[in-house]
Amino acid sequence: ILVYNKPPFMPCHQSCGHAADTLANVFASHCDKLGQMLMYRPLNRLDRDTTGAVVIAKTRFAAASITGGFHKVYRAIVCGVPEPREGRIDLPIRREFPEEMRRIVAEDGQRAVTNYKVIAENGEYSLVDFTLETGRTHQIRVHMSYLGYPLIGDPMYGQPSAKIDRQALHCASIGFQHPVSRKDVQVSCPLPEDMKQLCREFGFKIPELKEK
Repeated sequence: ILVYNKPPFMPCHQSCGHAADTLANVFASHCDKLGQMLMYRPLNRLDRDTTGAVVIAKTRFAAASITGGFHKVYRAIVCGVPEPREGRIDLPIRREFPEEMRRIVAEDGQRAVTNYKVIAENGEYSLVDFTLETGRTHQIRVHMSYLGYPLIGDPMYGQPSAKIDRQALHCASIGFQHPVSRKDVQVSCPLPEDMKQLCREFGFKIPELKEK
C-alpha cells in the first residue's frame, strides 16, 4: 500500500491534455526507481484541484481487501460560518444536465449524506472538517454551496477568489484496515501551502489529526 499526498492541479488519471502530469506518472516513476513493474491501482480518487490522501494498492490482493473500507476526513475553508457549527446534511444530489459535470441538490437525485464540524472561524470564513456517509461526485462542494457556505475559490459552485486559485478542499486523513496485518491504519496529510497561507491570513489554528 502507498499513500500519496496529492498536490493541487494534478489529475489522478491520464486523459487528453494530461498525459505526463498525473499521479499515475508519479507512481510509474516511483516504480522505475525501485526496479518494479506494478499496475496503478488507486483505491480512491480526488478531483484535479483537490489535494490530499490517495491510496494506491501495489497488488491485486491489497486492492480487493480494502476497496470501500475507508474512513476519510476532509478539510475545507468555506465562506461564512455554518449554523449550527456541527451537523449532518442529508440532501440528494444529481447531475444538473446529462453529460455535464456540475451537480445540484434535487429530490430525484441520489442520497448524499455529509457530516461537518466547524473547527475555526473568524466571522467571515470557516475551517471545517467533513466526513462522508456517501461518496457522490462534488458532494461537499454541492452541499455547502446549497446551504449558502460555498468553498472559497470554487469556480463551479461559488466564486473564483483572488486569495486562492482553486477550491480550498483537502483530504486530510484516510483510515483503513491493512490487507496483511489487519491492523487499523490512519494516515494524515498536512494541508498544502495555499490553504496554510489562508489559515494564517484568517487567524485559524490548525488542529492536528492523529495517525496510527
